[in-house]
Amino acid sequence: MPSLPLDERRKSFSEVEQGYTAEDVKREAFRCLECGCTALFDCDLRRFATEYQVDISSFMGEAKEYRIDRSHPLIELDPNKCILCGRCVRVCSEIVGVAAYGFINRGFNTVVKPALGGSLLETDCVSCGLCVSTCPTGAIAEKIPLAKPGRGRRRPIRPSATTAASAAD
Repeated sequence: MPSLPLDERRKSFSEVEQGYTAEDVKREAFRCLECGCTALFDCDLRRFATEYQVDISSFMGEAKEYRIDRSHPLIELDPNKCILCGRCVRVCSEIVGVAAYGFINRGFNTVVKPALGGSLLETDCVSCGLCVSTCPTGAIAEKIPLAKPGRGRRRPIRPSATTAASAAD
């Protein structure tokens, strides 16, 4: 947030925080929506990072880019968003009793994936969705349908006899 310089603050009662320009607001809004995270309005990671004033510069290292696993019909796995909190591993093994997720590799190469790094379809996953609801970053997300849910036509449109007859003429 742009703010008034310290020497000007001492000499006046002007507002300290100057606010964003319209261009700044647009730029920030687009930046925030770039990741496509479904936890946009209730992101625990962003809330905790702000609350605890996290400075990530000391944790920066080599950036790895992982393939997003979209093979499951209901759940999408994006290891690029994962912070290795292990909540999905615990909820799946301790509550559901399936153990579909695990930690693969060690150190900076660690990722949370289905057993042996395969697909979620190759596990005993029951598609309960508890991993989706416990993930604080949206690394495990519910697949968003391509069409908006709601009322729609349930059967294909068939041409009426009059329409078919006029088309033949």
